Amino acid sequence: MPVYLSGSDEPSRYVQHMIGELKLTLTAAQHASYLEAARFVAKAGKAPLDIPKLHELMLRDVGGGGKYREGVVLDSVTCAVKMFPRATAVPQLMYRVKTAYRKALQPDVLGLDTPQREDMFWMIAANGRCLHPFEVRNTRLFCLVENHLRQTQGLPWRMGLRPQEQFHTFRERYKKENAEFYNE
Repeated sequence: MPVYLSGSDEPSRYVQHMIGELKLTLTAAQHASYLEAARFVAKAGKAPLDIPKLHELMLRDVGGGGKYREGVVLDSVTCAVKMFPRATAVPQLMYRVKTAYRKALQPDVLGLDTPQREDMFWMIAANGRCLHPFEVRNTRLFCLVENHLRQTQGLPWRMGLRPQEQFHTFRERYKKENAEFYNE
């Protein structure tokens, strides 16, 4: 069952919850960068986020954020190549994510019922996670993007991820729909 938060302490409670949910071990600097990014989202209001800038905030502890990946992504444990769209396709696919994101910020989305809006926002974030446009911290980044959409539409922040099976099913469909972008 998902947890939802609202209130002035959302960003810090959100970050603490997600650290546990994602089983993260963060340095003090990484924690501070993550919290800064969450606070940036909370203060953003209804204006669209600059997603590369948000990623840059998330990587303030190490630098180099906000730039799309240029190569393959390796698993941090096995060093095997992870299956994501090729790097040359990232700008085109990211344009699609940003377009869907901006459409979801429009006032007419309020006309949808809450479950429809929640699904729409999750799918936009899931598209970003499947694309994996940056080298690292994509899941955290796109969960924040989802929560920005939620707050602009009067919904509380979502804490945690949807069930793993739901994301895996979505990712398999994403791979099929975007198969042309997976090979060099």
